[in-house]
Amino acid sequence: MDDTSPYGYRVEPRYRRLLDKAPEAVMVLDPNLVVRYASRAIGDILGLDPRSVAGNPFSAHLHPEDEAWARNACAASGLGAGGSSRELRVRHADSSWHWFEAIMADLTGDPDVRGVAVYLRDVTGERALIPFRSIDVTTPPPPLPTKSNR
Repeated sequence: MDDTSPYGYRVEPRYRRLLDKAPEAVMVLDPNLVVRYASRAIGDILGLDPRSVAGNPFSAHLHPEDEAWARNACAASGLGAGGSSRELRVRHADSSWHWFEAIMADLTGDPDVRGVAVYLRDVTGERALIPFRSIDVTTPPPPLPTKSNR
């Protein structure tokens, strides 16, 4: 694999090796949500070929209810100094929706990046446990019914 995406985004080989082993997907987007770079993990977690993602709008993979937030976050004024994060839905290659924690950082002023860095961590499994998070495990359960307390 060479070090230039089809969209012309170059990553040094040593950094590509680090990114290729990361469990989270790393992308660089332009202000219009066009993917300038996608790490190999995009294939592992979404079933998408990183080379086919680069150069195309990532908005095509976002849930319609989450697209406006992503567009606003990628706009020049949308990200504060510390970036922005949110859980959002992204379509997997099998057409199912997966939940991701998306962290976006404005690195458009960095000459080595020149875009918005996006880090995606799959939280689909964690979200499935949300109803159980509210259970207080410190309180003992009520006593089981017996013949005397029925």
